[in-house]
Amino acid sequence: MSVFSKKIVDCSPGFSKSMKTIADFYLENLDAMTFSTLEEVAGSIGVSTTTVIRFARELGYTGYTQMQKAIQAEVLSKVSLPERLDSLQNSSNDPEGDNHLLQASMQRDMDNISETLARLDETVLGSAVDRIIRAENVYLLGMRGSFSLACYMMSRLGQLRPNVHLIESSGLFFPESMNGCGETDVCIVFTFPRHSKTTIDILEWLKKRKVCIIMITSESSEVSRRYADLCFNCVIKSISVKNSIAAPIALINYLTAAAAIKAGDTAESTIRDTEEFLIGGIYSRQLTFSFPDQLSEREKS
Repeated sequence: MSVFSKKIVDCSPGFSKSMKTIADFYLENLDAMTFSTLEEVAGSIGVSTTTVIRFARELGYTGYTQMQKAIQAEVLSKVSLPERLDSLQNSSNDPEGDNHLLQASMQRDMDNISETLARLDETVLGSAVDRIIRAENVYLLGMRGSFSLACYMMSRLGQLRPNVHLIESSGLFFPESMNGCGETDVCIVFTFPRHSKTTIDILEWLKKRKVCIIMITSESSEVSRRYADLCFNCVIKSISVKNSIAAPIALINYLTAAAAIKAGDTAESTIRDTEEFLIGGIYSRQLTFSFPDQLSEREKS
């Protein structure tokens, strides 16, 4: 999270309704509004210029001009993806580059998981697991880089309960793949800034049908506040050119493990049916071990 964004989040508990509107707008459109005039910003948000100036002062700036200069300095100091790649390549030329990069990468992922764990609310986690178990259908949504997370959860959750559906982006098979969804269903959404327009369109569609939205993202934003019934913020910092998905993967592992234990007989029955098919048509019997037996042992403990 940027310094400016963190300042907004830290000050947000004391914001009025109009201040929260401005805060949400800046969190979603920071780069786009970097060089906009006071009048352009106020017009885009739909508030008066006086309200924007008051917002700047709430954050500790003397006025809009000082706030804008702080935003510009922060945006201009961002490292672009090509520059991040150059930095990685330069570090690899160091005699100790490979070893340093390995340790730094692993440590960053471990830190991400630890920081994410500290943010999680066990009560909200419990609610998410209960809704996943009780839902008539579970839909998994992720676009671009987030699609791999949706696929991974599909591979885990689909072995534990029936009616788990991956919303395919490659063939644009939506909304057909979601026809009939409603208030008895859940959609688990993986979305990180920059949020894709397609994801927003699908969320709008699901929200109209009262589908429960469980969102896994990186920080509180207008998107999460507008659409999510339950939201989990994961730390995705990385030393690479793209964000790390270690923390979201760890969260998926927990949610599916908790769902397996709480679902009990349903999870065991689904696993047995899946294993029966896999042994018969895909895996060698000699190399297959019993997932249902492992589940039973966990339940006993």
